[in-house]
Amino acid sequence: MKISINNPDLKVVIDGVGLDGLDFSTVASNIHAIQFDLVTNTGHIEYNDETANEDITSISTYQSIVDASISKKAELDAEEQANEEAAIAEVATYSWKRLQEYPTIEECVHAILDDDLDALQALRQAVKDKYPKP
Repeated sequence: MKISINNPDLKVVIDGVGLDGLDFSTVASNIHAIQFDLVTNTGHIEYNDETANEDITSISTYQSIVDASISKKAELDAEEQANEEAAIAEVATYSWKRLQEYPTIEECVHAILDDDLDALQALRQAVKDKYPKP
């Protein structure tokens, strides 16, 4: 797992997935970024002043930011999953199925202009009969 904590952008990137809106209060203002590889337990701190980069072998000082990022990612994934499930459930509803087969706006306008409302209503009723309310 590769971690990048970017202080100016207040962004954490873990294995290429970036999240922002996290608490960076534990990061000193002169730190530009923290790069760390959990596989090799190596990394470095990049500074935005004249301080030389510092090699590190632990991310423990900034673990709270990493944990918050992982937690937020899990929340976002769960929310996305719930939205996908809701969309799938909606597709299965009678109202969604009706909307897919009802006459288009253009067909309705033509029916009005052609004074053919009975045919339009018959089309709509056929769809309602095909997908009745539960």
